[in-house]
Amino acid sequence: MAHVALLVLFVFVRFVDGDEGFYLTAAQQVSHGKLLYHDFFFPQMPLLPSVQSFVAGHGFSSFYLTRLLGIIPAILSLLLFVRIVTSLVKDRRAAMLTAGLYAFSGLILAWHAPAKTYAWTDLFLLTVFWSMVRLEATKRQFWLIISAVALALAINFRLVMAAAIIPYGYCLWRVRKSIRVIPLLAALAGAVVVSIPTIRLFFLSPDQFYFGNLGFHLMRDPSLTFWSAMLQRLKTVTKLAINPQSWVIGAALLLTLRARKGVSSFREYVRAYLHTPSGTAILFAVTIALVYLIPAPIHQQYFVQAVPFFILASLPTFGRIASSKQVFVRWKNAFVVRVASVAYLTVLVLYLIYYLHPLLEGLRPYAVSNVSALCRFVHEYPATGPALSEWAGVPVLSGREWLHDLDFVGFDYPLPISDSLKRHYHLPVNDDLKQALRERRPTLYVVWNAPDIPLQAVADSNYVIVNSFDKFVVYARKDR
Repeated sequence: MAHVALLVLFVFVRFVDGDEGFYLTAAQQVSHGKLLYHDFFFPQMPLLPSVQSFVAGHGFSSFYLTRLLGIIPAILSLLLFVRIVTSLVKDRRAAMLTAGLYAFSGLILAWHAPAKTYAWTDLFLLTVFWSMVRLEATKRQFWLIISAVALALAINFRLVMAAAIIPYGYCLWRVRKSIRVIPLLAALAGAVVVSIPTIRLFFLSPDQFYFGNLGFHLMRDPSLTFWSAMLQRLKTVTKLAINPQSWVIGAALLLTLRARKGVSSFREYVRAYLHTPSGTAILFAVTIALVYLIPAPIHQQYFVQAVPFFILASLPTFGRIASSKQVFVRWKNAFVVRVASVAYLTVLVLYLIYYLHPLLEGLRPYAVSNVSALCRFVHEYPATGPALSEWAGVPVLSGREWLHDLDFVGFDYPLPISDSLKRHYHLPVNDDLKQALRERRPTLYVVWNAPDIPLQAVADSNYVIVNSFDKFVVYARKDR
């Protein structure tokens, strides 16, 4: 219950994530019958905006509705995680310790609350993991079908989840002798059926589909050199490593890996460990963590998807702590658990402060109260006509119409491709934006601090500042 209460608190108070703007815009486009990729640019797989389209089109209320929709899979993920733990660990204290690490994880709470893909994909990945564990334990082919459908759904929400095919394939190979042909064909058919909307979009616009899901991500930050990209990865991993919550999970995992009683060699131990549910979990955890080191730039939020599996991989340690008098050499179990719990919950408090009361200069403008005030001003501005905004969330959350091909950003994104290709992929081009501002087609123009440099002169000639909301500055067109 505490996890659910915190999730609801994050839904209503956590600062707005920039990505929520283009997810909401895409959802509204889909609700109006527009096709992803073909009619507008979208840099992810199609299932999230398709699901969110059912609650789109309600102005700022859509912000809360999509977040509330998103905590459904977040709560289901928690329930599934608890079900997995209680099935694998019979000791109630061990189960509570493990579930507590999940329930009070700052990363999980912070990134399951926004209207993004993480809660959905975590639910489906946990389903894949549990299906594989049950398939190996019971040999019931039902679990094979469930696992294939869940994996397909995860990939249809977020393409990078295709990496989970690696541990999934290893698990299938491990139980290959028990798999029958008919259930295998049914599993493949189920995966194809849930992927039909994505397959349709692919064949409708294959190049635009490819660019949105892969090409854009490979070139979205051309300013990054090899060494700056490596430095960025090092910084991100360092931030994760210095988090005391990571220390607690890491220490439990280390103790699990060191427990090699009755096994003569490390190789023999690894082989035996990988055939356990804990070993299966670490395969998923390591695969997810490694694949998220590939994008440039990378963000801490990506690694939230590995957290549940690192915790599950540590289950043997929690079982030993609960059933043994002393696991640690110098300290009693109860003392270590008490200290670790205090450290873990203290970090959670810091997460609450950081995400619910944004103090950093770059985050403060995205406070829910500030974005709400901005969108209310845009909605209530008396002159009719569309809004042009550098951040895609303003038009959709204010209920204003927007200019075509400005669904992701309202400025010329610095990609190393030609203007004609940008237009083909439905991305803004400076020449088109200058023309729109010169003709004063947008009634309002919302920028971050100031218009993009190539647009500054034409904006100043045709628009005047009418309000500002922290870093968001609102321009209105001048009277002719």
